[in-house]
Amino acid sequence: MSVTNCPTSGSFLTSYTGLTHCRILMCFMCGDPFDVELPLSPLLNHQCCYVTSDEYPTITLETYLDTSKRRVEVTLLSYHAASLVQGEFLFNGYILVYSAKRRASLSTLR
Repeated sequence: MSVTNCPTSGSFLTSYTGLTHCRILMCFMCGDPFDVELPLSPLLNHQCCYVTSDEYPTITLETYLDTSKRRVEVTLLSYHAASLVQGEFLFNGYILVYSAKRRASLSTLR
């Protein structure tokens, strides 16, 4: 399933209504030589996944954390764009996706 084929929030029917419980920022390094859908495939293949793109592309998952059903939002941005929005939103966690074969990506980790 690709990002463009993933259901949108308007077509996703859910019995759960509530606020987001966990917000994660996933940053991608510009110029890395892999398809962006490779690291996103575990999220996009989740049965309760939909994509919203009001201001920033976001994958929303409804999943069980502990014993309760929770809503998790994963906002997708480039590494450089992420530094611009960090003060705008509160995130509970960060994921940096990079290519270990590309020197410029590895130097960013230092």
